[in-house]
Amino acid sequence: MSTEVVTICTPSDTALDYEACHTVVVAGLAYLRAREWQVGAALSQIRQHDLWMQAALASFEDYCAQPEVDVSLTRARRYIRAWERFGPLVAQGVVTEDALQDLGVTKADLIGPAIDRDPARAEEWVETGRRLTKGDLKKELRRNDPAHPRYDQAAALTYLEEISAKGCSLFGRLPDRTDPPAALAEIVGFASEAISIWRHHYAPDQ
Repeated sequence: MSTEVVTICTPSDTALDYEACHTVVVAGLAYLRAREWQVGAALSQIRQHDLWMQAALASFEDYCAQPEVDVSLTRARRYIRAWERFGPLVAQGVVTEDALQDLGVTKADLIGPAIDRDPARAEEWVETGRRLTKGDLKKELRRNDPAHPRYDQAAALTYLEEISAKGCSLFGRLPDRTDPPAALAEIVGFASEAISIWRHHYAPDQ
């Protein structure tokens, strides 16, 4: 099996130039995004047809864990999910390969559920994903998600008052706890849950 050798170039001090370096960054990232789709297509074939068995491996997970692959199952599934969702759209002429390469797998995974809800908007969402940063895209998706509640300032303030009271109670009891690490872990868990609830139910889409 051969692998492509990439030469890593470090410009001399006299060659340092914003436009030249920026061009390398943009071109390199575009190259990586294009390769992500190829990886997704290949992983999909390997998993779907159990091709890992030809390498005398016990499972697809074992294939992903090979040193030369070394990709988590979560990441592999994201590549596969993106390819299996958008590959047919390319075949049907709904979106172009160039559009997908600009979009990238990460953004494709973000807009996937929205396209599943309304396939007619696939091209629109792809173009939106190409235009926006990941952060702005997430906000746009929340605004268009019927399951995502609209921002309610009164409800948000009530929630903050509730978690403030609970947080003060947890911290206030800390000196009396016989197992400080467990108490601190409880506080961390409470804070993590509170952040998740806030982001999903109360954070304004700004």
